[in-house]
Amino acid sequence: MTAPSTAMPANPFPGLPETIYQAICSAIFTEFGTMTAKGVPIDTPTYSFVGTDGGSVDLATGLAYPAKAERARRNPKVGLLLEGDADTPVVSIAALATVKDSDFQANAERYIAETAAYLDAQSYGLPWSTVREVLWYWTRILVQNRPVRIMWWPNAAALDHPPSVWTAPADFVYPPSDPAPA
Repeated sequence: MTAPSTAMPANPFPGLPETIYQAICSAIFTEFGTMTAKGVPIDTPTYSFVGTDGGSVDLATGLAYPAKAERARRNPKVGLLLEGDADTPVVSIAALATVKDSDFQANAERYIAETAAYLDAQSYGLPWSTVREVLWYWTRILVQNRPVRIMWWPNAAALDHPPSVWTAPADFVYPPSDPAPA
């Protein structure tokens, strides 16, 4: 499965090879790592999409099941693993998460726009006229993940070797999360 064809933003990571940025932009799924309040790591496979400015790897979770976002708000140090087929780069990202949950309408519109190409898989063949009524599913919390460090290997066969590493410049901006709901 390949990502929908959209214009890729310019690479906002100075010094990161273009092929690695393309791998990040074309990833459909990520393994998203967060920590519980007791320090237990949790890995969740989820859809991912590059941020609107190209500087983050974003994902969404439903308002009805906000645990990923709550963990990221409590401890914004998160990890993402992006990998494709055997011949594509394996990319591991240490990031700082920003939770966006103050505008559910904008979040739903963004999530639908990013995942519309996969509607058949999400809806089990039900028509949009039916699926759009499932408001609890489309009401989304966005988690924007801006890289602190990106490590990559040229492919899965190279995982026995040290990765190449990109580190964010000191002036890289990490926006705060929206205030937690009452």
